[in-house]
Amino acid sequence: MKIALLTLITIIEIFTIKSWFFCNKFAEFFHFSLFDLSLRINEAVHNDSGISPFIVRFFHNKAVGIFFDGFRNFLRYWDILFLINFLSLAGFIGLLLVAFYSFQKKRVRSYTLPVFILVLLLELLEIFLKPNVGYHFKIICLFVPLFLLSLIGWSEYIKENKKTSIWFIIFVCVISIWWLLLFNGNIREYCNI
Repeated sequence: MKIALLTLITIIEIFTIKSWFFCNKFAEFFHFSLFDLSLRINEAVHNDSGISPFIVRFFHNKAVGIFFDGFRNFLRYWDILFLINFLSLAGFIGLLLVAFYSFQKKRVRSYTLPVFILVLLLELLEIFLKPNVGYHFKIICLFVPLFLLSLIGWSEYIKENKKTSIWFIIFVCVISIWWLLLFNGNIREYCNI
């Protein structure tokens, strides 16, 4: 039964990622832009009147701006709606489950931590370097580790909750299919078609 439930989740996540292949690239707000940062800093510096130039430059500079812009772009990859549209609701709940079980069990943490670090590195590469590789390759590279983490979370959940897991997983899968059918157009917010 565990394999059948994990197969159902896998099918839903594959159909969810399939819709992302109609895009050409990620939306620009996923990427860091030094030019945009320079414009915002220049505007902020000139709008602060009556304040010491030292204080203005202390808060409005490129080092601080790079950190906050990079962090803001990084958090967009972990936005709940982005993850639901990217992985499906079942995938998102699987990520929550793997986070829960990673904090609870050292055994789970030992093989999820390297995959999580890989996801973080891929996101940081995309944010700051915007590598010149195909968009579809980027999607697959980001999807596969998140998908594996999601399946690990669901697998641990099924081990821990043998009696209630079937009905909960079926409920989540039905909601995921409903979301996929009705709200599939939301990916246009995250990618350029």
